[in-house]
Amino acid sequence: MQDLSDAQVRYILGKALEERRLTDGVITGYLRQLDEEIRDVEQRLQLLRGAAGAAVPVRSLGAQVARRPASGPKAAPSPALRPQNRATAKNTRSQKLQGQYIGFLRQLPLKDRPKYQEIARKHGREQAIVAIRKALGK
Repeated sequence: MQDLSDAQVRYILGKALEERRLTDGVITGYLRQLDEEIRDVEQRLQLLRGAAGAAVPVRSLGAQVARRPASGPKAAPSPALRPQNRATAKNTRSQKLQGQYIGFLRQLPLKDRPKYQEIARKHGREQAIVAIRKALGK
């Protein structure tokens, strides 16, 4: 990929947002990922410094930036430290069904979607998928 100027990046992002290829939620997600990546790299660096012994006394810039007053709110634990939710068969089936429903729904024109969303609300996603598949000829 070629190097882009700041103006080019702003133009491309503006067009992507305008064409709905990029949403605010996606951008926010990327920024969260950036924070998590920085945290992970800093943790790894501390681990390596600890393994090297006291011979490498270097202070992390991230530790200075991340420092907050003792009375301030605590940050949420990084994803690696959070307890993992166990996937149940019911949740797995529901997520799979939701993925199918959304996948089919996105193939429909915007003006037709509310009809099938109403079917999903009243009769369930299974019935909505059947109706969408019929409408799409699949």
